[in-house]
Amino acid sequence: MNVLNIIALIVLSFTFNLNAQFSADYTSNRKLGLLNDAGAVAWNPAMLGVISGVDVLGAVPLDASFGKVHGYAGFIKIGNYAFGLEKPSETLSISNPTSAFAGFGLPIQSDHLWIGGSIKYTESKSNPIRFSASALFSPSIDLFASLGIDNTTTPLQSQNIITAMGAFAPLHWLTVHARLQYCADSALFLGNAINTEFGASANLIQEHIIGSITINPIRKVLRIGAEITFGFVSTGIIPSIGSGVDEQSASTALFRFNFSKMPSISALKQKDISLSDIRSVDAMCSSSAFEWQSTHSESPEYIVNAMKNHGGDYTAMADTLTHLSQNPAYLYDSIFNKFYAKYQRNTLVSGTSQYIIAAKKPELKILSIKPDSMHNQDILMSVKIVNDKGDQVQGILQSDFVITDKKYEILSIEEKKEDIIVPIDYMIVMDCSGSMSKKIKDVRKNVVLFAKTLKTAGIDFRIGGILYGEEIISSLQPTSDIQEFLTFFEDADAIGNDEITSTAIMKATEMLFRPNAKRNIIVLTDDCCIQDNAHLSEIQVLSALWKHGCSLYSLINKENNNSGIVTRLSLGKEYSINQPFIDVLKDVSKEQDIHYMVRLGPVPVDIYVKGKVIDESGSLIHGAVSVQGLQQQLTMNQGEFIIEATHLNTLYLTLHSKGYESKQCSIPIIRQAESDTIAVEYSLIPLGKFIKGRILDQSGNAHSGNILIENDIDLQVISNTKTDDQGSYFCRIPDKGTYRITPNSQNFIAHPIVISASEVQRGDTLQKDVMISSIEQATELGTRFSLKNIFFESKQWSLKPESTLELEKLLAFMVDNPSISIEISAHTDAIGKTNDNALLSSKRAEAVAEYLAQRGINTFRLHAIGYGESLPIASNDEENGREKNRRVEFTLIKK
Repeated sequence: MNVLNIIALIVLSFTFNLNAQFSADYTSNRKLGLLNDAGAVAWNPAMLGVISGVDVLGAVPLDASFGKVHGYAGFIKIGNYAFGLEKPSETLSISNPTSAFAGFGLPIQSDHLWIGGSIKYTESKSNPIRFSASALFSPSIDLFASLGIDNTTTPLQSQNIITAMGAFAPLHWLTVHARLQYCADSALFLGNAINTEFGASANLIQEHIIGSITINPIRKVLRIGAEITFGFVSTGIIPSIGSGVDEQSASTALFRFNFSKMPSISALKQKDISLSDIRSVDAMCSSSAFEWQSTHSESPEYIVNAMKNHGGDYTAMADTLTHLSQNPAYLYDSIFNKFYAKYQRNTLVSGTSQYIIAAKKPELKILSIKPDSMHNQDILMSVKIVNDKGDQVQGILQSDFVITDKKYEILSIEEKKEDIIVPIDYMIVMDCSGSMSKKIKDVRKNVVLFAKTLKTAGIDFRIGGILYGEEIISSLQPTSDIQEFLTFFEDADAIGNDEITSTAIMKATEMLFRPNAKRNIIVLTDDCCIQDNAHLSEIQVLSALWKHGCSLYSLINKENNNSGIVTRLSLGKEYSINQPFIDVLKDVSKEQDIHYMVRLGPVPVDIYVKGKVIDESGSLIHGAVSVQGLQQQLTMNQGEFIIEATHLNTLYLTLHSKGYESKQCSIPIIRQAESDTIAVEYSLIPLGKFIKGRILDQSGNAHSGNILIENDIDLQVISNTKTDDQGSYFCRIPDKGTYRITPNSQNFIAHPIVISASEVQRGDTLQKDVMISSIEQATELGTRFSLKNIFFESKQWSLKPESTLELEKLLAFMVDNPSISIEISAHTDAIGKTNDNALLSSKRAEAVAEYLAQRGINTFRLHAIGYGESLPIASNDEENGREKNRRVEFTLIKK
């Protein structure tokens, strides 16, 4: 054993017990029970991290007769740091040096784990610097345990004491604690390697008086203490008795200023809250929360876009909402079905869609769905609809609903007179901070009136509450006993410095609601709901409300509203805190109103009619389809159409296409399969092309007769129509080709015309008057008549066979009019030599005359002349003109 150890043992044996001397260890009789204790820097520094508060502690030693002796101790804790001075009392044997302490505590896991360390400096020339370190663990709000090591109270720096401590609050007014110390040098504990200590403290008269006791069997010391607390100021004395007590420091007198909001674990247990709930400072409205203005739109689409633009965790929640409901119009319905339906008797039929019915107004709610008959799978729904003011709307129509599942249809809507009682649990969350002093009396009256109204309204209710300021003051689980709630709410008063609204809302979501009850949280505050003190965002509050199926109704100062999104997305609402609270009852207990029963039945199997429309050639026709019952026409796509006819017994439609006659059709609907398509095909008749006009002479006089229509190529007769007495005619012509129109009237010669069918649209009529000339007039004027269908071989005068039809017409004319003679003239174009053209035309005219003569016409009635190129009727510069110049004509001449 070295010299230092010998000296230490001499000192130790002379003073009998160093810890019996006045020290920081003697300034507290509530080990681990007092959460904000500046003196812990000297015996358990991890305690400094539990509460970030302020504690100022002063203590002096007293002798056996409670007289002042030399010595003092002073400690101050700010936040998680502490400092202190300690001057033990003088004894007859040794002068104890002054010591200084510095230490800190650090939270590792919020509300559960802390570590800390401290150093001690003494005036001792040997080993002036000592250390202490500890860790503290809290598995629950009423239990703390720690483990530490230090050498601040040992004579030698190499001697370390290992300490285990524990504190437990079995009752909200009682705390028990124990300490176990171990040191390898048994001389420190009167020859024992282990030292034990046990104690308890009791809070009397709401913590205004604290009694305590500590027993140390090894040292044979009993310490009984008493403290009196007035707000944040307390004073007390801790007398020590027993054979191990130094007569010069038999007791300790202390005073302190403790600014902790929750100073002991027994108080923590009484409030039933977490440590994080009591760490608030002067609360500011959260700068990251979305400030809701009265001008903002209530539409879900606006809310989602506003969240995306605001950024932060709002963006992620906006993406969640978009995924939850692709159509913003149904966002509230989607939120209801996902988070709230299971708490509001909304049991869905197995196998049916949650979205089988929706409302055109978002106020409509589906309360229950159940099968009415398993035979036809009818579904019975209880629904209701309210207007923007929250009043019940009477006379719901089928048009107020949208059936989103096409397998069902509305069979009937019936008003249900009897009430449907829906269980509702209310939590009144009341701000009791100082700023509520001017409003709290009126608010308290409104809440009391609201609670009493619940009792008389016939609602299946439970009502509970939370009173809070800068901490949770008290809470009441939902109860059906109105008097119990009113007794609880009598404590609502403006007694706190600040408020922790978001923490109180989170606490309310965790209350014991009934499993099948609608859950309404009603918060009353004059400040923001989302503040910096609780470190909770609006999205975190919303997530908690969704998790527990709670709707938030806020009675707030609307000019200071930063919970507008959370109220709407939790299907709640805001109100002014100045309005009568009873008005809120209309919104939070609407389910008591009149309901409607909507019966749904399965829609008949899907039936479709698929049609094809063709013309007379079998080609598809474009057009439109008019369906009876529809206000607009359907377009035939590429000549085809498809129409749903599920609800019909007969489909009536009319087919339309330009240029064709419309066609009316009726199609019987025969259901033979779960889903069926009826194929039909129709052909439309083309509309005709028509020509009309009159037979006129050269003086403009009308004459009756016949109109002969022939194919201009082969002179095939198309029609021969008689005119009326005024010479008017109306004839149909084929859709394609060119046609000769020849008027025939007795004693007149016709001037045929040629028309093309392309000149006339289907369904249209072409106006064409046709001319005739009297024989006398034609003879007198020398009128020329064209023979259009006379054909010769090229540069030859031999008649082609296809000229026969035209020549036969001329022959018939000569036979019918034996008194006339004609000049037959032939003409050529200007191609070739003039003499050759004259000869060619003469030969061609003679060929026509010879044809007529061979069939009995006297040659003296026939005069053939060839004019060659001398009488053109068109330009010879173009082929079209030259073709017109190559012609055969006849003219009536006098005998």
